[in-house]
Amino acid sequence: MRRYGKYLLGALFTAVYFLLFCLLLGRLFRNGLSPALDLLALACLVIALIASVGAAEYTVKKLGEKFWKE
Repeated sequence: MRRYGKYLLGALFTAVYFLLFCLLLGRLFRNGLSPALDLLALACLVIALIASVGAAEYTVKKLGEKFWKE
């Protein structure tokens, strides 16, 4: 795969994983009315972004090992 293809694939997987995390967090914090709960939801979104980047890197690495050679 070309050099930039891995970056684009990583960005795609990051977006998909982050969307899934956002849907899960949206259901979890759906009925929150307190400011503390809003701050907790914001912190969870930041953690979800970091986790989605890590999961995307892992996915691209495993796909690279399986389907194309470096």
